[in-house]
Amino acid sequence: MKKFILSICLTVLLMPVFAGGIRAGQTYVSAFGGAVAPSASYNHQPADADEYLDYGDEGPSYGMQIMHFLTPHFGIGAEVNGTNYLNADYQGQVYHYVSKAERYSLFIAGRINFNPEGKTRFYIPLGAGYNHFKGTIKIGEEEGAQSCNEPAAYGGLGAETDINDTFVFGAEGRYNVFWIDRDKYYHTKNLSDIAFLVKFGIKF
Repeated sequence: MKKFILSICLTVLLMPVFAGGIRAGQTYVSAFGGAVAPSASYNHQPADADEYLDYGDEGPSYGMQIMHFLTPHFGIGAEVNGTNYLNADYQGQVYHYVSKAERYSLFIAGRINFNPEGKTRFYIPLGAGYNHFKGTIKIGEEEGAQSCNEPAAYGGLGAETDINDTFVFGAEGRYNVFWIDRDKYYHTKNLSDIAFLVKFGIKF
C-alpha cells in the first residue's frame, strides 16, 4: 500500500505543470473567423445624381496571424485577412442592379496584454497595413468592377483562455477602417466596419 501511494505521489510530481500565460520569446500562430457589420451606411451618392452604391451589409471575415512576444506584455507580428460583404447593390431611378464587394488586407500586427501571466487574458489587438478593396456591379449579363489598394488599420479588445500549455481559444471585437480611391468610388474617402471574431491558436 505504501509503495502504491508513493508511486502516485511521484507520478503527480513528475507530471508537466500547466503553467499557462504568455512568456517573452513565445510565438503564437492563430486562425480566426467571424462576421463584420458596417459601422455606418455604405450608401454613397455622387453629387447631382439619383443613384447610389451600397458597398455591402454584414458578411463573413476570416484570416490568420503570427505573433511573436518580445515581452509578456507586448507582441508584434503579421496578419492576413479577408471580408466578403453580402447584399451589396446599385440602385438608380429605374434599374436595380445586383453587385458585390470584398476586401483583403495585409497588416503589421501588434498586441498589448493586460495580464500575461493569467490562463485567461485580456488584450488590445492593433494593426496597420494595406487593403485591397474591390466592388463589382452586374447589369444583366454585363459585369464591371473597380478595385484599389489603400491603407487600412484596426484596433479592438480581445479575451482568450489557455486550453492547455499549447492550445488557446479566444474572441475579439475590432473596429476596422480602410481608405478607398476617391476617384473610383464617388469621392468617398474611407469606410469602416465592426468585426466579431472567434479564434483558435497554438503557442510555441
